Amino acid sequence: MKNFIPFIVLIILPLSACSQEEVPNHLVFEAKGENWHPILEVKQSKSENHPGKYNYSLSMNADYIGNNAQELERTEGLGVKWRMKTDDDVRSYGGTYSDFQQWIGNVPGGSLTGSNANEFYTRADAEIIIIIEWGTEKEVLPLKATSVVHN
Repeated sequence: MKNFIPFIVLIILPLSACSQEEVPNHLVFEAKGENWHPILEVKQSKSENHPGKYNYSLSMNADYIGNNAQELERTEGLGVKWRMKTDDDVRSYGGTYSDFQQWIGNVPGGSLTGSNANEFYTRADAEIIIIIEWGTEKEVLPLKATSVVHN
């Protein structure tokens, strides 16, 4: 019986530590490719109205940093498609533009998606990939956290 109590303590302590994990409130993920520089911003917090759930807002913008941007903009019908994939494949977002643009994503200050009762939150070590396609070109950009804020 004496050996059983330390065993229980060893099991319960890690579980309670997991439930008390600190959720980062503001994260910025970036990548700089040959042609595109995407920035993904996540704002999140524990929901006060929905225990065990999270307030969540995500925005994504990407600037074209490659050569011949003006020529690409003048090419009629040269669209741009982008999509985001995550390591858990729960979140997959994307967009399509009928004409080439040097800037893609949601309106500055706006969000691509949001919720006040999300089942998940984004970790600083999350694996996030942005895939951008234009014409016959394609760039795959793994994002890394460049800013993580805990309040």
